[in-house]
Amino acid sequence: NTYAIKPYKITGFLNRGGLEAPDGRFYGYLGDSENRWNEQEGFYMSVWSPSVLEPDNGFDYEPENLLERNIERTWSEGAQGYGTNEKIDLYMEFTDQPYAGVYVDEICIVNGYAKDEETWKKNSRVKSMRLYWGGLSESCYIGNIYLEDTREPQYIDLSKFQLFIPTGTHATLSLYIEEVYYEGCEYADTYI
Repeated sequence: NTYAIKPYKITGFLNRGGLEAPDGRFYGYLGDSENRWNEQEGFYMSVWSPSVLEPDNGFDYEPENLLERNIERTWSEGAQGYGTNEKIDLYMEFTDQPYAGVYVDEICIVNGYAKDEETWKKNSRVKSMRLYWGGLSESCYIGNIYLEDTREPQYIDLSKFQLFIPTGTHATLSLYIEEVYYEGCEYADTYI
């Protein structure tokens, strides 16, 4: 199993067992052996969305599903149509005091409801998303990402944006659905 969406690679002084790069930072990957990974070496994460599809047939589509390693659990927007401009907020906090902070260099996204090929094709997938980075009260636009129409995990390089979380602070990475190019053959609901 893989994560539906998560900061996959962070750099900084986080991973004590990582390899030190020429720039003096340690590089590491977030993850654990449990179903949820939101606590690792002082790095905490939660997820929120103002739009959620109503539960159906015993399945819920809450944004918290994005933090699980189970691709059968997913988030879907609850708006009319394809969910253009609906968003996901990834709230991240770094508390490991001996270190200066961490960079969020990469995220992993599984596009669509990827539990099986048939379900994936029936539902809509994202073509592009707008990214914003900031604190609780304000954020700034940092760029767009473009996703392929595949059930495979996609690793999005964010290193050029220098997304840094100083120790003892938090940040939010907001992802807005900009374009749904991959319309489902049966449903308009868009999944990640």
